[in-house]
Amino acid sequence: MKLPYNPRDKKSVIDYAKLLKGKTLREICGSRILEHTYKGRGSFGQILEKFYFGYTPNSKPEPDFSEIGVELKTSPVKRLVSREYRSKERLVLNIINYPDVINQKFEQSDFWKKMPIYF
Repeated sequence: MKLPYNPRDKKSVIDYAKLLKGKTLREICGSRILEHTYKGRGSFGQILEKFYFGYTPNSKPEPDFSEIGVELKTSPVKRLVSREYRSKERLVLNIINYPDVINQKFEQSDFWKKMPIYF
């Protein structure tokens, strides 16, 4: 499948992501999202990965777009009775492996690998 963006070009990925602004998941992905088998927390992001960005969701300890060091993070929103918007889920940056994290230096940690930070 030919992707509508270049996953090896940071600007292309970001520009493609910006097309999501002001749209619902159904507007962007169509009725294909009804085919998904993802359940619970994180399903919004998994659907977006599969049906919009065109890659299979995974739990690899590296950025989603590893060649350009970009991790995709999403958070669905809900509309309250007051018509205000709130985050529907908390945004998780990384899962902490408690037995291993105490033996890792931050710059070599699983978090650092998943979320490369450039200073």
